[in-house]
Amino acid sequence: MKKNKAVSKLLESIPNNSFKKILEDKRGTVYYAKIENFGFNIIYTKRGGIRGADIHPNTQYDLILKGEFEICLKKDNKIITVKKYENELISIPPGIPHLFICLKDSVMIEWWDGKFEKKYFRPFVEVIERKFGVAKSS
Repeated sequence: MKKNKAVSKLLESIPNNSFKKILEDKRGTVYYAKIENFGFNIIYTKRGGIRGADIHPNTQYDLILKGEFEICLKKDNKIITVKKYENELISIPPGIPHLFICLKDSVMIEWWDGKFEKKYFRPFVEVIERKFGVAKSS
């Protein structure tokens, strides 16, 4: 798979190549990077890819470097959908199930305000499984 130029440029800027590929599938690629004691994901998602389908006990932050997403959040037993674009910072509060639907080839950075932990939200996982046949999410 040919690396996205934005991802390659970002990865090259990380000191001591302190990153590793943690997932690659039909949707794209997820890398984990660590600078000093700060860890984060760098995510390349192809148009049509779906990510997330999980819940975290800490706030999740996503910065879209390139591309566009439709984000589904479950709040108060309702699904809320919002569109987010390049250069937008997304903040997802603890305990909110979320799903990212990629509308254009995209690159984003993702981190949490505490230790990374997640639980899958089954209704959103089923959306990914139906489209891609993959049970893992990220």
